[in-house]
Amino acid sequence: QDITPNLKAWQTEAYVQDDYRFSRNLTVYAGVRWSYFGPPSDDNGLLSTFDIQAYKLANAPTINSATGLIIAGTNPSMNGIILGGKGSPYGDKVSNSNWANFAPRIGLAWDPFGDGKTSVRTGYGIYYDAPLFGTYEQNIFTNPPYVQSINISNTTLTNPGGGTVNVSASPLVLRATSAQMKLPYTQHWSFDTQRALPMGFTLDV
Repeated sequence: QDITPNLKAWQTEAYVQDDYRFSRNLTVYAGVRWSYFGPPSDDNGLLSTFDIQAYKLANAPTINSATGLIIAGTNPSMNGIILGGKGSPYGDKVSNSNWANFAPRIGLAWDPFGDGKTSVRTGYGIYYDAPLFGTYEQNIFTNPPYVQSINISNTTLTNPGGGTVNVSASPLVLRATSAQMKLPYTQHWSFDTQRALPMGFTLDV
């Protein structure tokens, strides 16, 4: 199969802020940003991931302790694999949507002497970011049912499928992205003092 993912994701943000001038020399601002960075879907329905919640220990394959290989007939290769748009609890996606990403901002500017020459500024904020979508594509190129190693021995170029088909009995190597996605975020704060000096110079600490 020619595996060609085509990922799409919905992202939107909204921001509101207001400034409050409490006195001639003190201004405070407060705001909040709401961020929605949705998990991707795939136009070709190829999204997959390993979800521990979907894994059934009773259906685990039996491993030959002498060879380390799976005993034939005991390998439900889709055990724990969820597919976007094919029974996934998240519809056409393989992870949840997180709608509660509120990022507050607050800051102030203060002239402690009221002479217009000194400014004390401080602020704090939270900033959300989108997840890396390339990891979802890497799952597609690794996980069953779209990827499987098959060897055909004793065959000919005139009839490539006419030989002996051998499916690998090695335990599967799976890739997973978190089904319960939490968006990454950073916290940023600052404290700054500025003072006007003679001859047009400014001291900034």
